[in-house]
Amino acid sequence: MQNESNEIKSKILEHYYANVYQLFLFGNGAQGKGIKYFEKQVERFWKNKSPKKILEIGGGSGEHLEYLESMPLESYTLLDIRPIVTHRHLD
Repeated sequence: MQNESNEIKSKILEHYYANVYQLFLFGNGAQGKGIKYFEKQVERFWKNKSPKKILEIGGGSGEHLEYLESMPLESYTLLDIRPIVTHRHLD
């Protein structure tokens, strides 16, 4: 019973992050425009515009990648507790 419950929960979360989360948070509506503005502002904050390494914690599927002003010289590490649900930002 517990295993079946975990499987259902996993499917619901997978669907949410692959469809609802991406659509509403990064869509063309007011929320999407606000997120795009925020992501651009985060990049303007950094003093070092050419970092060697970046560690992003809670990076989802890499949604912030398209806002980087420059890719790090050595590594970009993205961590999240859930698996990547879309590769749109990684291609």
